[in-house]
Formats: sequence, structure tokens, C-alpha cells
Amino acid sequence: MTLKLGSTGSALRVGSTTAKYARVGTTLKAVAPPLDIAGSAAAAYSLRKLSYAYTGPVVEVRRSSDDTTADFTADEVEDGTLAAWVGAGNDGFVATWYDQSGNDRDATQATAGSQPQIVDNGSVVTEGGKPAIEFDGTGDELATASFATGLAASVFAVVKANSWHVTANYDSIFSHGYETGTTASKGIIVYLPSASFSDWVAGDIVAFGSGYTGGNAPRAIGQIQDGSDLRSVSVILGDSASTLHMNGGAVSLRSSSTGVISSITAPVLIGSSRVGVVSDMLSGKISELIYYQSDQTANRTAIEGNVAWHYGLQNKLPYNHAEVKPQTLPTDTDVLAFAAASGAVSIPDLLKIEDLVDYLKAESLWDYARFYPMKSSQNAGSGSTVYGLGGLTSNNMTLVNSPTWGSDGVTFNGSTQYGNIGDVHNGTPLHTFARVAFSSGAPSASEVIFGVYIASATNRSFEYYRKGDASGDPFVCTLSSSGLSGDIDSIETTDHTVSSDDECLSASFLSDGQIQMFQGKTQLATQRLSGSAQPSGPFDTGQDIYFAARHSLSGAVLHADFLAICPLWMSGVSLTTTQRETITDLINAL
Repeated sequence: MTLKLGSTGSALRVGSTTAKYARVGTTLKAVAPPLDIAGSAAAAYSLRKLSYAYTGPVVEVRRSSDDTTADFTADEVEDGTLAAWVGAGNDGFVATWYDQSGNDRDATQATAGSQPQIVDNGSVVTEGGKPAIEFDGTGDELATASFATGLAASVFAVVKANSWHVTANYDSIFSHGYETGTTASKGIIVYLPSASFSDWVAGDIVAFGSGYTGGNAPRAIGQIQDGSDLRSVSVILGDSASTLHMNGGAVSLRSSSTGVISSITAPVLIGSSRVGVVSDMLSGKISELIYYQSDQTANRTAIEGNVAWHYGLQNKLPYNHAEVKPQTLPTDTDVLAFAAASGAVSIPDLLKIEDLVDYLKAESLWDYARFYPMKSSQNAGSGSTVYGLGGLTSNNMTLVNSPTWGSDGVTFNGSTQYGNIGDVHNGTPLHTFARVAFSSGAPSASEVIFGVYIASATNRSFEYYRKGDASGDPFVCTLSSSGLSGDIDSIETTDHTVSSDDECLSASFLSDGQIQMFQGKTQLATQRLSGSAQPSGPFDTGQDIYFAARHSLSGAVLHADFLAICPLWMSGVSLTTTQRETITDLINAL
């Protein structure tokens, strides 16, 4: 979408300032393209217009039927003109990707077999609903005429790699000067290294600030998450520091040096880092690539914002990114305070947390709840503290003996690791929810999910767990009327097995002496306890909860593969069926 004023396509301005956003009908659009934000690019390539002033073609295409070539504007790429010209059943290949910077540094490929593809079987290649150019990883590359590198560099790319754990050496997105390969050179390369480089993790995006030979250190290395979706990448090799960002979020650097880039006369390569070297070629799609020979830190967020809004990546920006302001974001202080403490930054994560908080508050349950998301993207992601969310005091969970954080939860090793929440107030009834996944196979002994344990002979202990026995790996609850020493009543299910699938399990002890167990929304069992184990108020204040461990801790068999753990308990109130099922849905959505 290009917003035009009259027929000129000039920039929309408020006073002398180019507007970033405007509403077209009811839809908010980003209207200041990158070169209207920072117009000093050394080279700029896209299948859309990167400035209002640009009037030329964006791409020259060769069609497979007769090898004829023709130029196409951004509008013609999107409105069907390009596809119609290539023709049904035919393919189209990029002979020239035109430079929109005004420097005439067009990226070309004269060899037909090395031209990346833009039309496949009569249809324009797309990614995320937008046109894209596909590089096959075995020969496709584009190159400019040679020109000198600068003393700093900023590269903004929109790319979809077929695999972020690559098997080739580099899977290069962009390079300038790298292919000279001398120890004195300091070229630029943005690429994905392979696992064969012991110092680098496969899946990294790397900006390289020195020549390949001689063992020169890279300027910046940062690990990114796996995945083959469309992403925006910002790499800045600055005057004094280097930064990497993916979808607007900062990527932690594994290493960084601050030396300036040497002046090298060389071509810019797109989809490759060394001409004709197959192992350096990208297997994936590039939608846009802008190269500045300067430090664009001051304009980074504005460029990222426009890119995100154009390519439908706006919900992947961190919620506190400068360019998410046009969206409706949470204002609840409890949601924001938790996000600030935990490090959760993605908008989807923030909105899911908000959904849970809003529901608990609407149902007057917030003051009775404590909730622990254990994905690294939704909590601290490292160390021993899992931040708690909710109104039930201020207790956090402590991870003991260093369980492993991951993007999908915390993994306990099954022998010495557990979570502990100390000095928790619990009354009756007691409701717990835990979304867990088990290791494959039946457990060799009971694998505890959750327990409130005390050693006092005058109070109660409660736990639920997976138990391996002849009845088929059932889900079990026990309640003791005198600590763990005796008078234990238990119920277990024989018609449902707690599987290795990620799902929300819940168990409740009710004030009338009943224990209930649920797998998702399905009620597995209920039983009214009898004898001395039937209490009217089983728990005193100030008791600890142990997660993935028994009371004694020593010799416990712990869960091996927690994928996503979200325990929540409520005391002092009873939950209706609707409330319990809704909370289960909200936890499963996290």
C-alpha cells in the first residue's frame, strides 16, 4: 500500500515532519518508508517503494518461456502485471534488483542459472503475504559493481531462511568486502554460520567485521531462536559498538569488537558472501535489504517499525519498542510490573498474560492467586528465581540445583532439582493447575508434580503425581491427616493416563473433604475422603510448596521434561466449573 497525495506520491507531512502513521479507512498504516526516515543509504533493495520520491522500476525479470526480460515497478509486482507477463505455468527470475538509494548500485546476475526466482509457475513468490525473492542455496546470487566500504555499517534485512540451523558454511544474506579474504581487510558479512564452527552456535546471525583468513574476531555474534518464519534483522557495526536486533528485539552478543571497517573496494553481494562459492549461499527468501555506510542507531527503531508494519511483523516487536505505540497495549499496572520484572517483551506473551490477569480480576480471584509462567520468554529465563504473578503475597519460586531454563519451560533432571515456594498461605479449599510434559515411558517411581508438605503430626500434607504401576501410569492424589507419616487417603485414575503431551493438569481439595482431578477440562476422578484424613481445614499458614519434588527431597524422582509449567493455586474460595475450565484454557494458551 502506497499512500499518495494527489498523483505525486509525495510524503505525508505534519508541518515539516514526515508522518509515520495514517489511517486509511479504519486501518492504521505505516506511511514513512525507510528512505524517507534516513535517506543516506549506500544501496537499497526492495519489491516495494522505499521512498515516496522513487519512481523507477524495482526489478528486472527474465521469463522462462523465451528468456525475454522486462522491468517492473513495485505496483506492477503486486497488482498482477508481473505474473501476467510471465504467464501461466512459467517461471520468472531476477536479472536485476534495482537500487533505490539514488547511487545506481543495481544488483545484477547475467547467468540465467544463478538468478534467484520471483515467479513460480505463474504466481509471484511471496512470504508473509508480500512479494519476495527466493534464493535456492546452490547457485543464486546478485552482485553490484565494486565500490568502497565505509568506516561503519548498518544493514536492515527482511529474510526467511529455510532453516536457521544451517548445514552450509554461511547461508549468507549480505556481504561487502568480505570475499577479499585478506588479514588486512575488514569487510562486512551478515550470515548464518553452521555448527561446524565450534565458537558459534548454528542459528546465529553474524555480522563479520574482519577478513576470513588470519583468525580475525567477528565484530558481533548473537544467537537467535530457531524457526523458518519471516524476520526483520538489523545489524549495526557502529563507530564504537555493534548491535544485533531481530524483529526489533535486542539479541545478546556472544562477542563484539569495536575496530572500524577498513576501506575496501568490492561488490555488494546479496544471497552470497563469495562469488560462486555454493557453501556460502542462502537457501531462503529476501524481501528487502538496505545498506548504510554509517551508524544508524538513531534511526533504527523507526526503520524497524516501518518494516514491521509493512510486512505484518508488528506483533513481533517487543511491547516496549518505540514503534508499537499505535497498537492497543495493556495498561494494567500488575501486567506491566510483572513484565518489567520478568523480562517478557513480546506482544503476544504480554497479551496472553493480560488475558489471565483480566479474567482473574473480573472473577474476584486475583487476590487469591499466584501464577508462575516458566517459559524463558515469559519470565526471567535464567538463574534461580521464577517471578510470581498474582495477589497472594509476594512469593517467588526458587529453582534449586539449577534446573535448565528453555524457551518452552524448565527441565528438571529427575534426581536433585526442584522448585520451592516458601512461606505460602494456604487454607481450604485448595486448587492447583500445572501444565507439564513428562519424559516418555512409565516412571520408575512416583513423579511428583505438586505438593504442600509439612512434618507436623497435627496438620495435613497434599500432593499429586504420576505413578507407574500395573494400573497403567495413573494420575494420583494423596492427602495425609498427619504430615506424611500416616492416615493417608488417595484417589487415582485408571481410565486416563498422564501422557507426555503438554497439557494442563489440575487437582483440587474441597472444603467438604473431596479431592477432584482433571486432565484439561476432563474430570478424571472425584472422591470424598473418609476417616481421620477428612479435614475441614487441612493447611496452616506459612507452609512451603515443592514443585517436582517430594517433601524429603532426597532420593526424589523428578519430572524429566517439563515443556511449559504454569502452576497456580487458589485458597479461600471455591471455583465454579466455568472458572476452572476458563483458567485451564488461559493457561494452555500461554
